[in-house]
Amino acid sequence: MIDLLPLRNLDAIETLLADHADAGRELHWLGGGARALALAGLDRDEGIAAAFEPAQRLAKSARCDPANIAGLSLHFAPPFDIEPLRASGMAADVRAVHVDAARYAMSHLEVWTPVHDAHGSPVRPSGFVAALCTASNSFFLDMLILGWAVGPGGTWGTIDGWSLARELAAAESIYIHELDRGLTDIGLQLIWTGGGWARVKPMRWRRFAIRTIAAYTRRLDSM
Repeated sequence: MIDLLPLRNLDAIETLLADHADAGRELHWLGGGARALALAGLDRDEGIAAAFEPAQRLAKSARCDPANIAGLSLHFAPPFDIEPLRASGMAADVRAVHVDAARYAMSHLEVWTPVHDAHGSPVRPSGFVAALCTASNSFFLDMLILGWAVGPGGTWGTIDGWSLARELAAAESIYIHELDRGLTDIGLQLIWTGGGWARVKPMRWRRFAIRTIAAYTRRLDSM
């Protein structure tokens, strides 16, 4: 459900972004680092250039070799066959749940992946620079996490890729939990069939009604 592809250098990251652009995939900037750089308000080329600016500054410092500035490409794919959903007319709603679950999983990695400060010590990051790349109707998501993040006090450093990899199993569990919760909210249910695969079926009306009433009650209590 989440596959990891390490990217060894800046050239590999630039090539992957170019491939996504050539394939017509949309790019959405995520994470605290992306917000710090105000990437959402820029066009594609300006956003990529601005996203790479901290890496170029780090590469000039004595403590950072450009070859060691890496990125990680996380591939999210749902654990079920999507063709029946397309036939049912619910594919768009299920895709929205899938995207939200992937973004939630990324936020877990953002919290638990340290960034190395100017002394090489790991500190908690304030935010990733991440690019969600996907076609408008596709369930395949490439969450590209760049190898640098903004740390405490607005200083930039390289992320600890090993720490991120260690948290990947937890992120996948969070993705599945959010996927299941979101599908339930739209009246669908994950039925696990073994080997990490599931099928999606409509929920019985009674259970869906109870879930909907409970969710509505929680919203009222939070007002």
